[in-house]
Amino acid sequence: MVQFDALDELADLCLNNGRRTEFQGSLTVLHDDSHLMAWRALARGAAGPNGTEVRGMFHDVTDTEPPQIGLLTALRLSDVESQDNAAPAVLVAYRPATATSPSTPAIMYWVSARPGYIAESAVDHADSIPVAGNLIHPDDWPRFTDAARQLADGADDLEIPFPARLLGADGQWVQVRFSLRRYPGGVGEVLHIGRFSRLDDAAPSDRFTADDD
Repeated sequence: MVQFDALDELADLCLNNGRRTEFQGSLTVLHDDSHLMAWRALARGAAGPNGTEVRGMFHDVTDTEPPQIGLLTALRLSDVESQDNAAPAVLVAYRPATATSPSTPAIMYWVSARPGYIAESAVDHADSIPVAGNLIHPDDWPRFTDAARQLADGADDLEIPFPARLLGADGQWVQVRFSLRRYPGGVGEVLHIGRFSRLDDAAPSDRFTADDD
């Protein structure tokens, strides 16, 4: 549940203080597969054999009523639309480790606009990187997988910051301060929300080559 403006009214009904005997209201729910749903809630008090129960039901009305908030608000990323200087936002996923390769993090989707100093596609610099298509420096993959382990059983608001390097538009590695938190719901076990900001005071990083440690 990401928005329920009438929660106080439902609480009055559940407390059975006599001020309310029926309730109906709207709420917005974020599904595990990442889409928003509009629900209607109905409940009444003084129910059950002894008149001490509250009984209710929730009904998905998304087909006829749009969710009351947008996905960016549900993901706590509304600043992406409202602030010109908001930190870029991405979705990060992981390729499982195999017998011959470690777990590999990758930027899967730009939630915000891509900043001009980050490469549009790693394919454009295929001669500079060992893994085609990956904008994240290979030496920094363990930082992402370590954060993923910390987030595995964490709450949705737990945020893990760390330094990292992303492929720049000129083929050089840009030093950034990255942070990861879980995507809400069950999908957060394999999908994370990332934000980053450029470290302007860092020394320019050299173009990566396969001979680097």
